Amino acid sequence: MVELGTEYKAPEKYNANIDHHVAFYDGIRDGKPIAEDALFSMRAAGPALASNKSYFDKKIINWDPENAKLV
Repeated sequence: MVELGTEYKAPEKYNANIDHHVAFYDGIRDGKPIAEDALFSMRAAGPALASNKSYFDKKIINWDPENAKLV
């Protein structure tokens, strides 16, 4: 639980995008464990992808987060 007034600051010059890619490439090249699997990624990206589909198709899109698919 985070107390009110607590603030997290990333280390100076830290870049989450670079860190993310380095961890992924280390997993591919060196067999190091990858923290997030494909289902985690789809659950994270799915709602954004569904929003885009909804916008371009001009209709409501329903998203099932448990099964990570459109319904």
